Amino acid sequence: MALPFLNNEHDAYISTMWPGLAISWESKSEYPHISMTLPERVVALSSAIHGGGYARLDRIVNRYVDRHYDCSEPLTDMHRFMESHGYRPESSAG
Repeated sequence: MALPFLNNEHDAYISTMWPGLAISWESKSEYPHISMTLPERVVALSSAIHGGGYARLDRIVNRYVDRHYDCSEPLTDMHRFMESHGYRPESSAG
């Protein structure tokens, strides 16, 4: 099993089993996160705040927030986060 970010040696993983699948650790961002880019939109079932439920996705984001995160508007915040990082909100979950 690949653990590409375990020792901070790499910040990207390109799958050899699923051509076009890329996973990156965006640690230099103000809001660190893991981003999974899919080669095409796939039907997915997600429990994410943004893009949850059944959706056609080409991006999945796992965002780190600390314990002081203001969670009063999580959906709006995640939508803005997606847009600010260049991720298309309509085909992304996170």
